Amino acid sequence: MRKTLNLIFYVLLAGVLLVGGGMLLRTWGELRRMRGRVAELEAELRAKHNESLELHQEIHDLRTNPRAVEKVAREKFKLVGDDETVIMFEMEVDDSTQE
Repeated sequence: MRKTLNLIFYVLLAGVLLVGGGMLLRTWGELRRMRGRVAELEAELRAKHNESLELHQEIHDLRTNPRAVEKVAREKFKLVGDDETVIMFEMEVDDSTQE
């Protein structure tokens, strides 16, 4: 009777250890996946933070530096000064090089 109880105990103990080990492995894999995701999100956060700093600097420049405003006006809106002349060139396109 005692041997039977010991056998049942050891079988149950082995079952509990196997189930616990399986759960532990699954949880460990999930932890590794989550740590990878956290690293990705931290990198994205750093990139967004840097972009935000650049945009704040651009806003500051546009508010305080007339040359920055002039640069935007020229590049984005194609504006020119009153005393300037715009000269536009047309490029000839060689049809034989186009596919």
